[in-house]
Amino acid sequence: MTARAALRPILSRYTAEDPAGLRLGYTDAGKPFLENRGVSDLSFSISHSDNIATVALTVGQPIGIDIEHVRRVPEQDRITQEYFCHHEQVFLLGLPPQMRAEAFFKLWTCKEACLKAIGTGLGTSLATFEVAIDRGDSITIVSVDGNKEIAKQWFVSSFVPEREYLGAVALRCSIAPEIQRFAFWSELGDSDSQSGM
Repeated sequence: MTARAALRPILSRYTAEDPAGLRLGYTDAGKPFLENRGVSDLSFSISHSDNIATVALTVGQPIGIDIEHVRRVPEQDRITQEYFCHHEQVFLLGLPPQMRAEAFFKLWTCKEACLKAIGTGLGTSLATFEVAIDRGDSITIVSVDGNKEIAKQWFVSSFVPEREYLGAVALRCSIAPEIQRFAFWSELGDSDSQSGM
């Protein structure tokens, strides 16, 4: 079973539709959406890394989710300097080397989740959303295309789907939403978990 195949049973839980009757469409940028009448206001996003998959769902507003396996990336400093905002670069390169990988992927997942929420994914520059990690380890969107006021309309949250993995969910809303997390296990490779947020 692939991650996208596992998506239908999860969507069925929230639409009361038979999984086989759900019709998925895709935008030009590849973002999936439901074509069924009466459920078009349900927004969802899917991400997978290795054998871990996550699904985020909400009603009435676009949502994005991303997960990554936290690992050493040989060209991490170059990627940081080439694709991240200036203040993100300063933050990451100022950390001790042993702390950079986790911080790098925390920023990366938050930024990609935002890009997936607007429906473009990595087709849009990672620098579009400037993200900050404060001393309490919480995440804040500082600006969107340099606009700090628009940033206030966005919510992003980081989470740990499994040990050695990081994830983030993002949606456009000025008030922090209530997040419910559920885990579903199925055979996808060796194991798979999907979290509805």
